[in-house]
Order: sequence, then C-alpha cells, then structure tokens
Amino acid sequence: MKKVSLISLFILISTLLFGQAVEVDRPVAVIKLHKTEVLPQSKYIRYENTMKLQKQGVELSQDEKVQLLDVLINQILVRQDAETLGIAVSDEEVLPAAMEGLSMELQQLGQIPAGAVLTDPAQFRALLEQNGHDYDLYIENAKNSLLIEKYITETRRDDFMNMPGPDDEAIEGFYNQNIAQFAQPEYVLISQIFFSLGEGSDKTAVKAKAEDLYRKISGGQLNFDEVVKEEGDNFPFTQVKGQPFTVAKADGQAAQYFGESFTDALFADKEISRVYLLESNVGFHIVRLDQHKEAGVLKLDDRITPMQEITVRDYLSRMIYSQMQQELYAKLQMEVVLDLREKSEVKTFEDAL
Repeated sequence: MKKVSLISLFILISTLLFGQAVEVDRPVAVIKLHKTEVLPQSKYIRYENTMKLQKQGVELSQDEKVQLLDVLINQILVRQDAETLGIAVSDEEVLPAAMEGLSMELQQLGQIPAGAVLTDPAQFRALLEQNGHDYDLYIENAKNSLLIEKYITETRRDDFMNMPGPDDEAIEGFYNQNIAQFAQPEYVLISQIFFSLGEGSDKTAVKAKAEDLYRKISGGQLNFDEVVKEEGDNFPFTQVKGQPFTVAKADGQAAQYFGESFTDALFADKEISRVYLLESNVGFHIVRLDQHKEAGVLKLDDRITPMQEITVRDYLSRMIYSQMQQELYAKLQMEVVLDLREKSEVKTFEDAL
C-alpha cells in the first residue's frame, strides 16, 4: 500500500511539472511552409523583453505584440524557403553585422563617438549585456536580418538590375529644393612643402633650410611639382606628403592652428600658380596657390571639393538612387512575405501573447 502511494505521488508530481513546462512553452504560432515549425511562447517572450528594453521598460500594446509575432513568423517563412533554395548566411558574416548594429545604437545613445564601430567580440558582448540585451537573441536577429536581405536580393535580382537611375528632373528638383545646403565659403586650394617647427626644433636651421629650397625653386633650379612630394615634413592635415588641401576663409580651426597671419596671407591677392614662402605657428611653408574660389553656391556640375572628381550632380544621383533602392527593397520585402504567407499554413495563438 505504501509502495502504491509513492508511485502515485511520483506520477502526480511529474504531471504537475509537465503541465507547468507545457504552460511555459506553449506555442504562440505554428508555421508550415516546407516543414512544420513551432514558435514557442518562451522564445516570443525573450523578443518581447527586447522590445520593452527599446521602449525603456514600457509594456507592449496588444497591437505591438501581434506585429512582433508577425515579424517572427515572417523570419521563419523566409528561413525555410531560403534553406530549400540553398541561400545561407555564414557565421563569419553575422558577428561583424551585429557589432555594426550595436555600434549605431550606442552612437545614438552617446555611449561611443559618432562613426565609431565595435571590432572586439569580447567588448561587443560586454556592451550588449551592459545595455540589457540577450546575446544569443541579438546574434540570431542579426543573422535573420542578413538572411532576409540576401534572400530578397537573390530571388528578386532582376528587379534590382532593371531599376532605372534617377532622371535629370528628379536630380534638379532635389537640388532646387535644397540649394541652401550647397553654399560654399571662399577658399583656396594649395600645394606645399612643409617644414615643421616641432618640439626641440632649431627654428633658425629650419628656416634656413626652407629659404634655401625656396630660392632654388624661385630661381628655376628646381621644379616645384618634382620636389613637393619628396622634400619637407609630412603635414598633419594630409595623408600624403605634398597632397593638395583646401583652407576656407571662415575656417576658425585653421586660423587657430596656423595663426591668422598665415591664413590671411593665403587670401591676400596672391597669384595663382606662383610659389610663396610663408611662416605659420607650426612651421614654414613653401606654398603654391592652385585655386582661389569666391564664396557662392555650388552649381550642379561643380565639384563637391576641388580634390575630387565627383560633382554635385554625381552626388545627388547616387544619393537618390540609394533612396530608390531602399524603397524598392521595402516594396519587395512586402511582396515576398505576402507570397510566402499565401503558400504557407500559419496558425497563431494570440491569447498566449
């Protein structure tokens, strides 16, 4: 009798535990495209908690919960169809994409500088957890996003290939509506040979070296273009020795760095293509003015900067084309999801949300 009671008790406990497990992991959706797949409540709750984190702890409305459920269902449908088509995302692609995504989020929060991108996996994980994210879920979501992007671009490749670029009317219309953005201050484009007055430098010796080279160039013994990339010190404003660069008349940072006497001298009725020897706060400069542009508004076929070939028209064409691609991608994403929904069997349990 005692033995039977122990067995009965074991069955009762097992039933209760099993019942609790089923309750915790009850399905919120059952999806079948190429195979039947269950989306459990526990996984949905993890995604919901992530959404709540983004809303600073505010509970999701029922409509938002249904929208989240739809997104998760769509991810499963795309993944199933991608598998049958042999479309996949490698693990090597996922982590950099996830780190880039978190970097953008942290930039918006002011936790890392604008433009900074995380590259250390350990730091990435620590910052994720510090900001309350579920690491595995974040990685999974990044993988799903990459897979959807690859799936759409591969299955709808022709739509992207056949998309026309923006016409002149669209480019000119955008330019006219945003013309104030293309205002340009007065500036000079200069090439130079720079002699630095770094810490511990002998100013007299540095000046004598600059003057000697200047005399040889002025006297025709040396050609400025031939020596500009070889002589002098590397200049902190450029990546390549002797590389041309611009100085704007209203550039307060340049005036502070070089000294106003130097920047004023660049705009003081100097002849284009003539070589001058100037002194600044940071050293001596054998300078040639290559261009002097008055303040004004850039026209469509003007270069964005004198050092680059790209014009305002080129820039706007690329920008508008990129916007058109994003709009096309959003349209195709909707079409793809609707098509997969029509081909699949989806049952949802919204009472479990």
